[in-house]
Amino acid sequence: MENIENFYLKLIRVFLVIFATIALIYALINLITSVSDIIDEPELEQVDLPGWSDLRYEILPIKKSSEEKDDTIESKPPDKIVDDGILYESELKLVIQNLKKLFSDDQMMIFENNLNLQYLDRYIDNIPNIYLENFINGMVNLASDLSEDNLLKRIEDPGRKVTLIKDSFDLYKVTFFERLNSVETSNYQAIQNSQEINAEGYSNIIFTAYALGSFIIFLLYILILKVEYNLRKIAPAISSKDQ
Repeated sequence: MENIENFYLKLIRVFLVIFATIALIYALINLITSVSDIIDEPELEQVDLPGWSDLRYEILPIKKSSEEKDDTIESKPPDKIVDDGILYESELKLVIQNLKKLFSDDQMMIFENNLNLQYLDRYIDNIPNIYLENFINGMVNLASDLSEDNLLKRIEDPGRKVTLIKDSFDLYKVTFFERLNSVETSNYQAIQNSQEINAEGYSNIIFTAYALGSFIIFLLYILILKVEYNLRKIAPAISSKDQ
């Protein structure tokens, strides 16, 4: 009878060791996956900046006659430009430097009156700060492309040229905001999905605690059975010694 009991004790110990190992492995795997879900961050899209190639055919070919003057074109001497406080001043100056290539020396007064730091500073005034640097980088690229456009170079009327440049920048801003709205919608959905994954990670991590608790309980049972088994071996040894 005692041999049968010892056999069952050994068998139970084997099952307890197996269950404890499974609980420990599950706890580790669940901990890793839960932490991975908790630290998950959304993959946010960036705005695809519109380039001159995207805008050119909406601005050109030119339909207005070269004699037409835009009401916004100024020919009076420029006011003194105050550079203090202008964000990204070096980048905006680079925009002006690129655009200046389209104008000859005798057209420079009209250029400086209309395409100056004050105009660009007002132009970027309503751009959200989080997107401002990216937006201005696109402006620099656009100005560079405009300065190399052969059709713009052939326009002799500086007023007409200024109008086309301003139209190009206005269209750039409109296109930028259209793409921004699309990206923000997509990013909002990505953020929502990421938050759901984070919440799932927090809810799943409790199962790690359950698994570790089970592992500890199984270990305690194993120790108890180990003690029981050893006590069974000690008793006969003491009896034989007394004899």
